[in-house]
Order: sequence, then C-alpha cells, then structure tokens
Amino acid sequence: MLKRLTALAALALMAALFIGNTAEASVSVKFQIHIGALLQSGSFDPSTDSVLIRGDFQKLAGDSITWGGTKFTMSKSATNDSVYTLDVAFPDSAVGDTIQYKYVIHNSSTDNWESINNRTYIITSAATQELPMAYFNNQKPGVVATVNITFVANLGGMLAEGFNPAIDSVYVVGGNPPLNWGYAAGETMTPSFDNPNLYETTLQFTGIIGATVNFKLFGAGTDPFSNGGWESGDNHTFPFPSADTTVTWTPNLHVTKPSSDKDVVIFHVDMNNAFDGINFKEIKNVKNVWITGSVRPLNWPPSGWPLADTVNESAGIDTTAQLHRMYDDGTHGDSLAGDNRWTITLTFSPGVSSYVEYKFGAIFDGYDTLTIGGVVSNGSLIDNESRSGVNHTMVLSGTSQGIYNHFGDMDPNNPGTGVKRISNEVPASFSLTQNYPNPFNPTTQINYSIPRSSFVTLKIYNVLGQEVATLFAGRQSAGNYVATFEGSRFASGVYFYKLQAGNFSSIKKMLLMK
Repeated sequence: MLKRLTALAALALMAALFIGNTAEASVSVKFQIHIGALLQSGSFDPSTDSVLIRGDFQKLAGDSITWGGTKFTMSKSATNDSVYTLDVAFPDSAVGDTIQYKYVIHNSSTDNWESINNRTYIITSAATQELPMAYFNNQKPGVVATVNITFVANLGGMLAEGFNPAIDSVYVVGGNPPLNWGYAAGETMTPSFDNPNLYETTLQFTGIIGATVNFKLFGAGTDPFSNGGWESGDNHTFPFPSADTTVTWTPNLHVTKPSSDKDVVIFHVDMNNAFDGINFKEIKNVKNVWITGSVRPLNWPPSGWPLADTVNESAGIDTTAQLHRMYDDGTHGDSLAGDNRWTITLTFSPGVSSYVEYKFGAIFDGYDTLTIGGVVSNGSLIDNESRSGVNHTMVLSGTSQGIYNHFGDMDPNNPGTGVKRISNEVPASFSLTQNYPNPFNPTTQINYSIPRSSFVTLKIYNVLGQEVATLFAGRQSAGNYVATFEGSRFASGVYFYKLQAGNFSSIKKMLLMK
C-alpha cells in the first residue's frame, strides 16, 4: 500500500511539474534596432541614454504595465555600438498573436518615442525568432547637417476664437531634438514683428539630410483649448533640409468658450457595414462598443484603452472613467435593441470646453471578448476606429442633442471642408478629376469615384510636400463624391491633392490665387 501511495505521489509530482512547464515561456523573440542616425545627429548619448521597447505585449511577457516602464531595456551589441538588442520571452499561448510596439530613447528627464506608426509582429511557433534590423524612426545613417529652422504658425483663426496673448501660450513640440513631445520643454512661439497673426521661433537642428522631422503645435493657458491643447490630426512632417529653412502652417487647434449650461448628449454609432480603421478589415459580430474623448465625462486614456466604465449614473456625471460602454439593448437612449446601432447618453456639466473630440472603439470577431484576455490584455487594440489623432468633433449647445456617426467615417481635420455623396450609382473604376474652378479663390470642388467600399483619404499638400489639410479620412461606400476645399486660410500658390482608396492612388495639382 505504501509503495502504491509513493508511486501515486510521484505521478502527481510529475504532473505538477509538467503543468508548470507548460506555463513557462518557450518562445524567444529577438528585437534589434540600429541607432546610427541618432548618434550621427548627436541625439543619443550612450553615457546617459538607454533604448527601450514599449508596447501592448508587456503584460504578456511578464510586465505589470503596458506602453510604459523600463523592464524591456535593450543592450548594446558586442560587435556594433550602433545596434541594440533584446531577447523577450513569451509563453506558448502567445503564438499567433499580433503585438504592437515602439522603440523609445530614455533618460532621466525625457522619453523620445518613435514618431512612426506602431510597429507590429506576429509571434510564430519557432522556439527562437529574430526580427529584421529596425532603424529608429526608420531613419538610416546619412549626411549630417546643422541648420536653423524657423517655425511660423498662422494663429489668425485662434485669435478670432479668443486666443489671448496675455495669458495663453503656444509651443512647437516634436520628435526631433531640440524638440520633444513634452510641451514644457518645447519652444515658446512669439508674435512676428510685422504680422501679429503669425507666431514663430527659430531653432538650430543637427540631423540627417532627408530624414523626417515631426512636429505639432501645443496650446497652454487659461482658455480651454480643444483636445487638451494638442493639435489634432497626424503630425506635421518635412524632410530635414540641407540649408536654413522656414516652415509655415495653419494649426488645427481651436480656442473654445466654456459651455454655459448642462448638455445631455445621446451618442449613436452605426456598426453596420463598418471596417476596422487599423487593419482595414470588415467588422463582423460586434460584441461591444466603447466611446472616449477630450471633455469630461469623456476622458482620453493616458495609455492604451483600458476597458473600465466607472460612471456614477446616479450622479449623472463621471470623473474617472476613461472608456464608456455603449448599448444596443434598448436602454441608455438606444431606440431599438439588436439593430447594431450602439448608443449612450452622457451629461456634460456647465463650464467645460464646448469643443469636443471623441472616438469609438469596438470588440468583434478577430479581437477578444470582454474577458480581456490574450493580445488585448489591456484593451489597447480597441482603439481601432481610425489612426491616432483622427477624431470626430462636436460642439456643445447648452441643450439636449443627438449625435449620429457611422463607425470609421471620421470628421475632416480642418474646418471649411466637406465631402458629400452626389450619386449612389456604382462607378466602373476609381477616379479623381481635376478640381473646378482652377485657379480658384477661395473655394474649389474635387470630384472622385469609388467603385467599392474602401478606406479613403483625400489630403491637400503644399509645394514642400507638407500636408496642410485632410478633406476626408475614413471608410466610404461605393459611389460618386464631391469634396469642397475652402482655402481662405492658406497663402496663394500651387497645392496638390491626393486621393488614396485601397490600392488606388492619384495626385493632381491646383492653383490658389488671391
């Protein structure tokens, strides 16, 4: 009997060991990045700076947080001072998951994040895996130049809205030293000597000729700025010049008056025939929809999109929630249960900014359930309606109102623009026509055709290749469309407009003459 018990105990111990081994990490992924361009431009000091990896994978790989911390600090290669590497261990359960991440230059006072879109990688079943060599911001070493760059922002619109130079300030911030994304360390812009509508500053940069420079305007002061003071939309970019240059732009930032009364807003979002704005796949079998934004009770999450709705419904307001759950069950303002049109009713208190930016996120087949397991352990992947910085907008009116959106059909990034469907007839092919009138002052129209449902962007660029306006960014059904471009805020000159729809791309030139 004792021998039998001993044998059973041994089997139990072996089973426990086996179970324990199945939970141990058995997949190793090697990350590697080349920072030669940063060393060339003096943007990296090996004695004080370190290279980190941050992303949505961190909890999956044993960390307590995502998109932060210093757990995944890379080591300098023994054979190349410009290369940093790190082997990250993942459990077997991670095989097949898509992770998102970025490289970060870190020191005691600042973090310099890559300004490109999140990098992605699908973990395979191989015991050891090696990612191809990456370059910080995709920039390889090249010819170095030291130049003076003058940034000139046209604040005419913001001044008309109530920007007060006595109490308000604007900064140029960005991802290329001496700029960084912390506005306190950004450079203050001051009025031009001969034009009070223009705010400017001149900075000396050392960088690789042709490298991409990323920047934005940030507003701080007593008045409420839209989007928490951050300019909306994608980063502004230009190639690093070989000589001194001036960069001029009209910021997509607004000064808004505080709301004067309580607003009850019913948000509706139609998920029928919707597409994922990150992976460009059709959304099927929606499990849940969430909303967040810039003005409380909406509250942009500081990192990721954690699925937590802590609204105090009895008080009618919320001071802590980052995402609010929406409903398709006939409650919370939803008019018809089960029609895949999701709704929530939110109350905005008097005194908040009247200009509201907001965005939806969804969980559906191909993502995860509300158990929040696997690849979306922190909910970050439900920020999937559009790319970062492209949001819906609305203005509080001091009354009750209903707001209707289709998931992925984003508002234009600039005022004075608009896109309308002019025909439901299905065209035979993609096309972009010449704007009319051309030359124009200040308004022109651009016609284009979409033969099948596609993700569409229609953007305006200046002669330097800088994006100055986005007329549309989102999903559009098949049909014929007309976009209106209002150029009163722009200088006379040649501009280009580009239509991107699926794999189709077309660029045409137009002339603004004032």
